[in-house]
Amino acid sequence: MDRREVAVDAASLIAALTARDEGLVGTYLDLREGELLRLFDPAVVGRDNEPVERRIDADPDRYAKIPLYSREYRLMTEFVDTVEDDDLAHRLDAALAGGSAFRSFDAVLAGWPAERVRWGQYREAALVRWATAWLRSLDVEPRWVGARWADPAATGAAEVPYLLQIALRGAPGDQDDAMVRTLRCSSEQQAQATFLRLARELCDLAAEPFRVRAWRGRSRITRGAVEIRRDGTTVTLSLRR
Repeated sequence: MDRREVAVDAASLIAALTARDEGLVGTYLDLREGELLRLFDPAVVGRDNEPVERRIDADPDRYAKIPLYSREYRLMTEFVDTVEDDDLAHRLDAALAGGSAFRSFDAVLAGWPAERVRWGQYREAALVRWATAWLRSLDVEPRWVGARWADPAATGAAEVPYLLQIALRGAPGDQDDAMVRTLRCSSEQQAQATFLRLARELCDLAAEPFRVRAWRGRSRITRGAVEIRRDGTTVTLSLRR
């Protein structure tokens, strides 16, 4: 079945995905017009919800409640893996390990303007990918209005663990007793970021805590049948069968 195209304001939908406003009960998206409708707790905000509730009740299939994005902390930890400056990476990792992680993370980035901008772009791209996948699950193809990202087509892929993406790729290195995937990166910094991302996902699968500072400079991790190795600008993932 073909998806229907709906014009959606990018900034408004992203804000709704991460909204934690006091008194906000939920935000609904009009799947025909792209309009956002908000419901509030009258006891907190003092606003009458009856007009909005009447619209939703009259045609419930037309509206979908926007789910809250729950991976913000994970998103911050993944961003740290892309930071090339070791000092900043250590500061961000410490911020995430302490109390008030979100506030501390922002406070650290305030002293690094370029990285703060890059974090905003990184976060927005991830939210757009997630929102696109959610809308497509409702048979809606978003036509983003006011989008700021450079390559809208690149946001269409659903979030898939990087380990799984690599494992699904065909490679001439496959053998009867092992699966081998080799990633050739453009720089040693990119190879390090790739190695750290894979190492984090592998630790997640093993239900182990992961701290960037403990893995920076290391080049090999093995858990069960999986080995990840970094050598210069090359990262290799091996799975024994």
